[in-house]
Amino acid sequence: MVLFSIKNAHLRQGNFNLRVDQLELQPGRLYALVGPNGAGKSTLLQYLAALEMPTDGIFCFNGEVLSGSVRQQREWRRHVTLVHQSPYFFRGTVRENLELGLKTRGVGRTARRQRISDLLQQLGLEGYDEREARTLSRGELQRAALARALLLEPKLLLLDEPTANLDADGLEILEPLLQQVTEAGTCVVFSSHDPMQPKRLGAYVVVLREGALLAPVVADKERRKT
Repeated sequence: MVLFSIKNAHLRQGNFNLRVDQLELQPGRLYALVGPNGAGKSTLLQYLAALEMPTDGIFCFNGEVLSGSVRQQREWRRHVTLVHQSPYFFRGTVRENLELGLKTRGVGRTARRQRISDLLQQLGLEGYDEREARTLSRGELQRAALARALLLEPKLLLLDEPTANLDADGLEILEPLLQQVTEAGTCVVFSSHDPMQPKRLGAYVVVLREGALLAPVVADKERRKT
């Protein structure tokens, strides 16, 4: 089953143009975007998150060809969440920030608070519910942003350099969690400058260089599950 696919597309952001001949993403898999600065990793994530809309090529989500209609954009965005490398938080507590998405989806107060508390504990942020969000360190903000994304239970979770601001303890928490999320059926795509990270996680590798996706999705043979 293919969750998301791109064929024969040029993804443009300003003067930059990323060529994607073919890319397929499947549920329950972890994908690593690798390549030097300026290769197009962030551009690809922007298009996967529907923050930029395609002008050519064929995009399919859940088996439906995306035509760019407002209805399709809403449906696409409802199932996709992007966590930026420098996530933004509103004034208020961590809990208040994390509750916003759940409120819009009609989740009740008691259930919201329990889910937030459980997930913060998983991410090593137990007791951070009432902390002022903007007082957190960059690494803590990164983990809180991941919690905010996971609470929405997306089908496609996109992470832009998710471990860039984490110390060793944060890394030990986050990497196993990403594997758990994919095992539960979510498709996760993350960008990384750490050449060993895809191997540690057994991720499928997507190579980008000089504005082109050079290789199709390739499984890392050292850790691939059969």
